[in-house]
Amino acid sequence: MQAETKEKHMRSNTCSKFARVLNPELSKTRKQSGVAALSTARAVGAHAADRICKIWIVLFATVGVAAAQGIELGALAGAGGFTASGPTMAAGQVGVEACVFCASRFGLFGEYSHWFTSGGTKGYNASDVVARADLAGGGLRIQGRGRIRPFFDVGVAGGPDEHVQAGTGGWLGGVVVGGGVRIPLRARWYIRPQVRVYGLSPHSMEGLSPHWALSGLVGIGYSWK
Repeated sequence: MQAETKEKHMRSNTCSKFARVLNPELSKTRKQSGVAALSTARAVGAHAADRICKIWIVLFATVGVAAAQGIELGALAGAGGFTASGPTMAAGQVGVEACVFCASRFGLFGEYSHWFTSGGTKGYNASDVVARADLAGGGLRIQGRGRIRPFFDVGVAGGPDEHVQAGTGGWLGGVVVGGGVRIPLRARWYIRPQVRVYGLSPHSMEGLSPHWALSGLVGIGYSWK
């Protein structure tokens, strides 16, 4: 029995050697497959490491720019009035704000806000009553010096509006002016009470008189300085 097993083993080894003699590429192919798999694994690992490294570089660069340029980011909330051709409707306003170069006397502000009204027409034509609007804007901010800093904003703003009557409304564009005071809190946080006025001209197809909006807001945010 052992002799028979040994004979089969010898035959198997002889067949393998004979196969490698007839097809010398077989052994080479196996080695190449292993090398290819190892190369692929290394390439995938290098790619992943490169992506992670780039992400960290972008993050550090963003924080560095923010710290160097005096960037402020915050949220806004308040209320006021929105006027089209009809009545001045009580409106709520929520949004976000940003300021670049805010460590100096002159900065650049940017903002986005959503306006919403009760939608009640109170006897006026529904096409004259603003139901909601989305306004984005930006411009120059002039600031005082000191720990508590008064400021004045002037810039442009625009965006779409919708009226109570379905299918009415369009695009607005115009100017925004505002002012208030920046009050520092603990660490780098701040609050910014402010007033803003918007004078907006509707698209010619809307067929309405200029729109006006006035609001009192409080912003809260974080500063990189």
